Amino acid sequence: MLSELKPTFLRPFFALVIIFNLCFLPVDAQQDTVRSEPDFHQVDINSLPSGQLTEYDRGGRPWIARNPYRGLVAPAILIGLGAGILASPSYNQDAKDLLNQGFHNFGGTEIDDYLIYAPYAGLVALNLVKIPCENDFINTAIIIAKAEVVNAALTFGLKYLTKVERPNGENSYSWPSGHTSQAFLAATIANREYRYKTPWVGIGAYGAAGTVALFRMLNNKHWLSDVVAGAGIGILSANLVYMTHQWRWGRPGSCLVPSLINGRPGAVLVYRF
Repeated sequence: MLSELKPTFLRPFFALVIIFNLCFLPVDAQQDTVRSEPDFHQVDINSLPSGQLTEYDRGGRPWIARNPYRGLVAPAILIGLGAGILASPSYNQDAKDLLNQGFHNFGGTEIDDYLIYAPYAGLVALNLVKIPCENDFINTAIIIAKAEVVNAALTFGLKYLTKVERPNGENSYSWPSGHTSQAFLAATIANREYRYKTPWVGIGAYGAAGTVALFRMLNNKHWLSDVVAGAGIGILSANLVYMTHQWRWGRPGSCLVPSLINGRPGAVLVYRF
């Protein structure tokens, strides 16, 4: 019951606030291929001899901003927190009781089955209104494909290894949440492709992903531990691919833009010389 919740129950929620702020930090694992203007302060730390950083890197930017692996920090914390909550079942039950009391008239919805693709729909919509993407179409498509494979392997591999029972008792494949990992994967890609233009794309995409996580709990499909870990796995899958993708395919400055041609759906390949 809510009246019986211990003060320590609030700690994971304060941690989540900090973690999701970390998620919105720039997570460049390598130099992006298209920039609207040169960044004269950007330094490829890997190309410098050990210890030889510029004064700007030493004193002007915090460690998290100049570390090439910073994209792994937020997902690692989220996955660890999800595992920690899983190891303390009382947190899961307390969160479930809290949601039941706050949304006692909630009758269930299937919107979370469709909202997981909202960030990808946003990518298409932005192209339709002629806002250029960060990377060319071929690279973006390959990144999405590779990230989906990594995400599926991690998510379903952990489901079969842990065999955690769902809150509704439907099956024993609850941890982590596949819907949540998919939503945060798509949100991370949308953010990385358009953050050069505006932060609002990332904010909207992560907002949609967070809504998916909430509905998975409200629909009694997942525990709090499931959606927290799922969010981390989705972000991790995307950032791992961005870190390892070598930009060997396609040409920088080209982008396939969905368009209406004579009233019919089609696409226009835009190439910048």
